[in-house]
Amino acid sequence: MKVTRFRDLTLFEVEGKKFLLACDSIGAIGAKEGDVVHVSEEVVGYFLCRVPLMELLAQGAGPDIVVLTLANEWMPTGQGVSRGVAMALEEIGIDSSMILNGSTEENIATIQTGTGITVIGSVGDDFTPSVSPAGSVVCALGLPKVGDAVMEERRDIVPLTLIRELVSLEGVNEILPVGSKGCIYEAEEMARTSGLRFLPDVDLPDWACESAGPACVVLASVSDEEILSHIELPVTRLGRLEQE
Repeated sequence: MKVTRFRDLTLFEVEGKKFLLACDSIGAIGAKEGDVVHVSEEVVGYFLCRVPLMELLAQGAGPDIVVLTLANEWMPTGQGVSRGVAMALEEIGIDSSMILNGSTEENIATIQTGTGITVIGSVGDDFTPSVSPAGSVVCALGLPKVGDAVMEERRDIVPLTLIRELVSLEGVNEILPVGSKGCIYEAEEMARTSGLRFLPDVDLPDWACESAGPACVVLASVSDEEILSHIELPVTRLGRLEQE
């Protein structure tokens, strides 16, 4: 089996078939007494699934297998988290009952929520990860949110359905979900994997280096930022990708 890494994704090949693997985890967020951020189990599951799902969608792949690993009991925590994962999958038209599996902790009582997820999607035999050409403009779609702000200000968060729209939009070179390291880190990663350098604009917003939580923001590499003028979210230009 041939295995390679591309940013946070694992690309592997089995008997000539190519697959992408993405994963994420959440801890101390949920409905248990020891959780730091208190939200429902369904919210935990939804945002847990959202991050790796977006990473696959950004590469034009859909989920074929989803594995949920819970450090908690099935009732009520696991069941609620599973419902949240199903909500994320159903948002993009996937029947969760066909692809969702997992395990729980039934031997030890827990007081804090902890869970991880792995999402695997098949890609075409000629698949190569998307990269950006020199001269591309890098824009951030949405605004970073962490903790309670994720639920309180959802209007500023990129919806899953927008990823598929962006991937199919002419003039969009590449989509990259932003995680805990912030927009500038991810813009530099976009440049590195494209063999380019990122030239930031002079007046960057204060939040450009802040955590974007559960991929509340995505970066879009575009030939012209006007391509994104119809997006009903905050769109912020961050800089350009240029030759080294």
